[in-house]
Order: sequence, then structure tokens, then C-alpha cells
Amino acid sequence: MGNLELQHPDAERVELIRTHVTEILQSKQFSGSARMRRLLEYLVERTLSGDLEFLKETNIGVEVFEREPGYDPKADAIVRVEAHRLRSKLEQFYADLQEERPVRLDLAKGSYALSFLWREAAAWPAVSPRRWPAGGGIRTLALLAGATAVLVVFAWGVSWIMNHVKPRAPMVRRLTHTGGMNVDPVWDPRGRFIIYASDRGGGGNLQLWRMDAASGEAVRITAGEYDDHEPSIAPQGAAVAYRSERDGGGIWRVPVEGGLPELIVRGGRRPKHSPDGAWLLYWVRDERFAPSTIHVVPAGGGQSRRLAEDFADAHNPVWSEDGKSILFCGTRISGNPAQEHDWWVLDFTSGKLRKSGAFEVFSRYAAFSGERIRTAGDQLGAPLDWHAGRLLFSASAGDADSLWELAIDSGGGIDGVPRRITLGSSVETSAAMQGGRTVFSSGHMTVDVWTVPIDHRTLRLSGNWMRATESAGIEAAPAVSPDSTMLAFTADRGGSRGVYLRKVSGGPESAVERWGRSQDSPVFSPDGRTVAYRAFEDRLMAIYAMPVSGGAARKLHADCGAPTSWSPDGKWILFEPGAFEPFVGVLNVETGEKKTLLARAGWGLRSARISRDGKWIAMQVDEGKSDRRIMAASFDPERQVPQDEWIDISAETHNDYLPAWSPSGGAIYFISEHSGYRSLWARRLDAKTKRPAARAVEIFQGRKATHTFFRNFRRGLDQIGLAVTDTAIYAAMDEYTSSLWLLGPPVR
Repeated sequence: MGNLELQHPDAERVELIRTHVTEILQSKQFSGSARMRRLLEYLVERTLSGDLEFLKETNIGVEVFEREPGYDPKADAIVRVEAHRLRSKLEQFYADLQEERPVRLDLAKGSYALSFLWREAAAWPAVSPRRWPAGGGIRTLALLAGATAVLVVFAWGVSWIMNHVKPRAPMVRRLTHTGGMNVDPVWDPRGRFIIYASDRGGGGNLQLWRMDAASGEAVRITAGEYDDHEPSIAPQGAAVAYRSERDGGGIWRVPVEGGLPELIVRGGRRPKHSPDGAWLLYWVRDERFAPSTIHVVPAGGGQSRRLAEDFADAHNPVWSEDGKSILFCGTRISGNPAQEHDWWVLDFTSGKLRKSGAFEVFSRYAAFSGERIRTAGDQLGAPLDWHAGRLLFSASAGDADSLWELAIDSGGGIDGVPRRITLGSSVETSAAMQGGRTVFSSGHMTVDVWTVPIDHRTLRLSGNWMRATESAGIEAAPAVSPDSTMLAFTADRGGSRGVYLRKVSGGPESAVERWGRSQDSPVFSPDGRTVAYRAFEDRLMAIYAMPVSGGAARKLHADCGAPTSWSPDGKWILFEPGAFEPFVGVLNVETGEKKTLLARAGWGLRSARISRDGKWIAMQVDEGKSDRRIMAASFDPERQVPQDEWIDISAETHNDYLPAWSPSGGAIYFISEHSGYRSLWARRLDAKTKRPAARAVEIFQGRKATHTFFRNFRRGLDQIGLAVTDTAIYAAMDEYTSSLWLLGPPVR
């Protein structure tokens, strides 16, 4: 890569750097190392923002590798070791490139400040390093459509170039340096302070803090053992509404100076004050199947009212600046749901609805730029803030979530093209605007399978949680073979989800045979020689089975759902179809015949597991969006067991899910939010009747917001897995650390 020059990046060069860093992070050299990814992202952010004084070994150890402040780098050389690995991987990346790039990243020995080495400007791409339609220019566009389409795409191209080739040079400054988790920032309407959620209080859970926007000094305004997060400041700046996980979760209100909180409404999340301060807009979510609903309630409490009632799913609502409109992401009930999913605009007074057309904008942008935007956040999209004619949202383009904006008029009309405003090499899903400034949370998240030893006699953990997998991707839904030698799990590799196998003791992983666009929900046969899994094929959910030793997969059924358990005699597989009101189904492995085993109208039955003796089923029973309990029933594949024979295991708890039998069948393990946070529980059962024989006990407290059972990762809770062996428990957990950043001029 000849003719290199060292030059401080201007706005155009910053955009080229950001594109290039995304390419590096998606390369094979960085695909399996979460540590190096975090280090590179941190060094890039610090160097671009000019915070070179922070690029010291001890600071990097604390902020990137979560070492305790004051640790001894002479005794713990993790920063030096990872920096050496990073230099080597960058060299490998550039050695493997088939074509030269405008910029090259260099990390000199003895330094943690990156250098940006540039080719001669004359050799840069004519417009942008992003991909363009094959063939280029008007000729390609003419082949794609007629003269009208050419003019439309050309206009989009001009707008796209203006937004991306010569973007505004951002000023980025870090606001928090405490480590841990700092999320959900919101502005005081007059720009005096920022309220956000943080675990900096030392208890492991999130509490609300108020930061002076000029000095950066922060004081705590809520306290307690439950997570307090997702704040919204009233227009007058005197009170803050927020989501608290206490008492089953809901929206509470407290003075911004701190004080006694009061409950506004149960079950709500992400409150948003109306511009006049009279209303709180919020939504309610079922975390598994996402049939969310949006509501309003008087800001001081009272009767709530559901909005957009004819929508199958509605979530992430935000107010327009004048309070006359509400924009939300939703799917309308119709004969063709694919045609009804978009961001919608609701007239708050009349109730009239119309599509914003945002997804059409995203499609046109992808066709022209070659960059596909995937709306991120809570499954279907995440509008974040509507301010000064700009709509701020979180989306993915590549591997990471970043912040984007769209021009929007007062009535919700979207115009122009989306513009990415943050680097997008981290997880950036919460932000707020005020004037020309944007405050946002940027962090690092990993999802891995973890394991912990357990003594089934005492129902106590006998050691610490340890990783069973480690990758820069997402690894979840673990299953373990009956002899405890093989681990199956789902993983996101190359933009799609598949099922992978590896020995519990370690070693290389292998993928099951690829069928459908994605795969998940692995379960082992009783002899451990076969793994069954779900494959999505068009709109159907097939179940396949493949030998663990390798070979061709066999389709057991073309349309069942997710397998959840394999009977000890090998004849039957339990499955759930995945509908909004699912049942427990049973599939004959040999004949392919399927039928309903357990069902009740209005109840969702999920995650059914067969005991090792083959006589009982434990299952999760859902009533509504938040009432989940564990029940047991006898296993008889020849008949439907009536509901009056079911046994309630959750008589003294609530919000319980993902049951797993102990090896002897004398206890059931499950995940519960009964104590206010997502924890691991167990309950002893009578050996014969399977009725509760003792009170349920909490055996692992999931208080720590940065590391627990999907506190931060937004995917169906069944992906936690909860696999039990003779000596251990396996489950998927997320780890998340984040800091607050300010985009725009500093507050004076």
C-alpha cells in the first residue's frame, strides 16, 4: 500500500474511517475475538474524539477489560497482550486484502494511539467507499427502470452523496468514565442536566442519576434493590417518570431532586411525556412473542387508554414536537401482514392512522447505496426521539447497532435519506436530542453460553459461572447431550442463525446441515447420537434431525414449530408451533404424525420438557403479558391431559418460565422475576405426585445489570436455554457495559 501519508481526518476522512472500521470488525480475523473488537472500537473512538490523554494502559484496562480502578498493570498484562494481538490481526487483515483501501490503521509499538495512514487523495473512490449498484451510473439505472425511476434514483443519489460523502464533522465527547453500565439518557427540556440509568451505585442494579450538563457532576435520585431505568423528564423539568422493576414492573414518578416515588401504572415501559406534560405515552411488551400494545395515561396517574387497538403489534412510540401526533413501529392486522408492517403515524385527537413510509425509504436507500438497514432494538424497530424536524432511531447495518436520523415534518411525513450519525461499531440503542446536541449510550455486548456446577441434593450452586462458549457473535439456546459430552447451541454467523455442535470439554465447533434461512431450538435424542432442530423455510417451520457425528439431515416434519424435548424412549418429540396462543404438540419421530398434547384456550403453553423417567411434562403457562407460571402434567402421547389434572408449581411465585427437571425428577429449576430481577430458582417436588413439597428457593440472584439472563439482549426468553445435567446447569447470558457520549458542541 504505497504512497501513504499521515494526516488528521477531516469530515470526509472520518466517514471513510468509519466505513473501514466496520469492514475490519466484520472480517474473519476479528470474528472470534470479542476482546480485540472492544479494544479496536475503544482506540478508534478515543483517537477520533481527540481524547488521547486517556490512551494509557491503566485506563484501557479499566474501561475496556473491566479491571478494577488502581489495578497493577505489571501483574496483569492484559492490555499489552491484547494490543500485541491487535497489531498482528491488523497486519493479517491488510495482507489478505485483494484491493487497497483509502486508509490504513496503524498501531505503533509502545503506543495505544492509532495512526490513520492515507493513500493519495487522487486515488480515492470518486464518491464514497460504500457499494454502488453493479455497472454504475445512468446505464445501470436505465436497465433497472424507466425514465421516471431514473430521475427518482438520481435525485436520491444526489441527496445520498450530500449526506455521506461530505458529512458534518461531528464533535464527540465522553460523558461517563465509571465503567459498568450507563444507559437511557434524556435531556432536561432546558438543557441544564441529563438523567440516565447507571449501576455506578455499587449494588449491581440500575438506578437513576442526574448529571449536570456543563460540569459532568452526577447525583443519584433513586435508590433500592430493583432496576430503575428508561426515564422521561416532564416538560417543566420538575419530575421524572421511569420504568422500575419493583413489584412486577411498571411506571413510577419521582421529583428530579429525588424523593419518595409513586406508582403511575403497572406493566408499562419506556414512558414519554407529552409536550404539554399532561400525558404519559408508554407500551407493554410480551418479551417472547412480541404482541406489544401502546397506551396513554394521565401524567399524574389515572385510567390508561390503549391506542391503535387494531394492531397485532405496536411499540416504541414517540411524540411529535407539538404533541398532535404519535409515531410508532407496528404491524396491522390484515390478510397480508408483510404489507402492513411499518412506522405509523397516529393523530392523537382524531385517532386517524397512516403509514410513515419509513420502510420504503429504507428499501430505496438499500437499492441505491448497497447498504441494507435493519431496524434494531426491541425486535421490530426502535424510533427513539422526534426533535427539531429530525427522527432519531437505532438500526443495524452490518454487525452493530448505530444511531441514524431521518428528516420528518410536523405531520410525520418522512423525506430524504437516512443518515448514520455514530460509528456503529458498538451497541448504540438509547439516545435523546436537545437543540443541536445528541446524548447517547454506546456499549459492548456479548451473548454466550455459561455453565455453573450444582449440587442437586441441596439445590445449591457449588461453584462460579464460567463461559462454555466465547465469540464475538451471539451464542444461545444451549442443549447438552444426556451423557454430558456434547453441547449444541444457536449462533449468529455471517448474518444468519444456525445450530452448532462442539464437545463440552472444548475444541472446534461444527454446524448442522444447512436448511432454510435460519435454524434454532436444538434438542438431543436420548442416546445423544442425534440432534433435532427447527429450520425456517418460507413461512413454515420444519423440524430436522441430524447425526451428531455428521451426515445428512432428515426432515421429520415440514411444519411443526420448535422442538423442546425428546422422550427417553426416542419415539416422541415435543414441539410448540409459535403462535400467539400456542399449545404443546407431540411428533411421532418415525411416522411424522403430529397432534395436540396439551392446550387451553387463552393460555400460551411453552418450553415443555419431559422428565428423565418419561412420565411427566413440565411447561411454562402464560396468561396475558406478564403472568407466567410453571405447571406439570403426566406425559401420555395417546391422550390430551385435561387442565384439571395439571399441577401448579408456581403457587407462591409469579412471572416464572423455562422449566428444567432435575436428574431425579425430584425438583424443577426455572427462571423467575418474582424477586424483582431475573434469577434462577428451584422447587422440590413430591417423588410420586410431583406436587410442590417445599417453598421455591432462589439459588442465583440476577441482580447485576451488566451480566444476567438477557437483561440487555432483546430476544425471546426461550433462547436462555436452561439445560440441566447431572452436575451442572447451562444457560445463555448477556454481558453489557456502556458509557454516555455527547455528539455536538459542549454545554457551557
